[in-house]
Amino acid sequence: MKSKEILERQLSIRNELSGLISKDVSSFTEEERSIWITKHNEYEDLGRKLKIALEQEELQRQAATQVSESEKKEFGRYSFRKAIAGAAGLIKFDGIEREMDQEARNEFSAIGVLPKGELCVPVRFLANRGMNNRASTGQNVATNADGGYLVGNENPIYFEALQNAMVLSQLGTRYINGLQGNLPLNQGGSFSSSFLAEDGSSSVTKESFSQKVATPHRLQASAAFSRQLLLQAVPAIDELIERDLIESNALAIEAAAIAGSGSSNQPTGILNTSSIGSVAGGTNGLAPTWAHIVGLESAVGSANGIKSSPAYLTNFKVSSKLKTVDKSTSTAQFVYNGDGRLNGYKLAITNAVPSNLTKGSASGVCSAIIFGDFSNLYICSWGGLDILVNPYLLSATAEIRVDCTSYVDTIAQNPSCWAAMQDALTA
Repeated sequence: MKSKEILERQLSIRNELSGLISKDVSSFTEEERSIWITKHNEYEDLGRKLKIALEQEELQRQAATQVSESEKKEFGRYSFRKAIAGAAGLIKFDGIEREMDQEARNEFSAIGVLPKGELCVPVRFLANRGMNNRASTGQNVATNADGGYLVGNENPIYFEALQNAMVLSQLGTRYINGLQGNLPLNQGGSFSSSFLAEDGSSSVTKESFSQKVATPHRLQASAAFSRQLLLQAVPAIDELIERDLIESNALAIEAAAIAGSGSSNQPTGILNTSSIGSVAGGTNGLAPTWAHIVGLESAVGSANGIKSSPAYLTNFKVSSKLKTVDKSTSTAQFVYNGDGRLNGYKLAITNAVPSNLTKGSASGVCSAIIFGDFSNLYICSWGGLDILVNPYLLSATAEIRVDCTSYVDTIAQNPSCWAAMQDALTA
């Protein structure tokens, strides 16, 4: 059975049991007791099958993104500069750029999405592609900081802008690509067992079910490139455009997975997932201590939330602070020694974890520290990138407006797998 069919059957069972869910167990008739046990066992069996089906389908999706050595060489010839210039009508739109555009359109068609842009980039390509006021709106060759440094007879030195480290993929986060519809992620409770006398009778326990549904959220990034830059720049311009259009997209997804508000069209991130564990510093925040760090582990562990990929996640302000915090009085044993591990677990550091939170009078200066099982974090995507190339909007400055759109969602599935301190002071 496919995962979609399994989910539909699970929903049907929940509907069949709807009349019993609110009924007191002690008032069950023998027939109702039998129905509950039979349907419950079927639901449990479907849950096991669903896990296998999802894993199989994910492996199939991963296999679909694998490419041969010859294809890798083809991908290596792909130029974002040429693709955008071609879509804008500055040069002929053909070759590998045209092929990838058609493949992406086929992907979008399979999931029922009609791309709005003149240029599309498929998931298979993306998965194998290693991922101030100025005189004009965007990148150009007249202003050095906007692109002038990229034009010349010699190979230029390209200085990348500082960006938040992308770390979630290192922590066991699950990525599900190529979705076609909404993705329900079900979670059940557990049986309650008890020891009985030889002739004792067990009582029926009802299992509560919850469901989170991954739905596509539109993510868009916009940039502008001068016509002259697209036509004259040396190959380093491909690196610039690829970073701007792909990495900015990836960074936004990671930030949403960590701290997305769940409102204003944003996905819901870990920190805003309801019912996760909490460790509080103080009324007005507090510098993190060894007790807070251990408390986060305890909050998740006591809820049986430590599964396959437990880890800590925080920002550089906190990690720096923890290097100066003694575990106890005058032991010279600091909470974090810079080895990438905290309290025996892996520690990932990225400034995508907010440092501008508020607690009491500590306004906009609190940081977050997260502990959790990242195998329970899902990042879902529907199709590749839909790129709208507009050569007219900024024609007065001879620039090409580029809007890059993707559809994603993030789900921290099980609240018991997460705990956070959101009032850590670092100064």
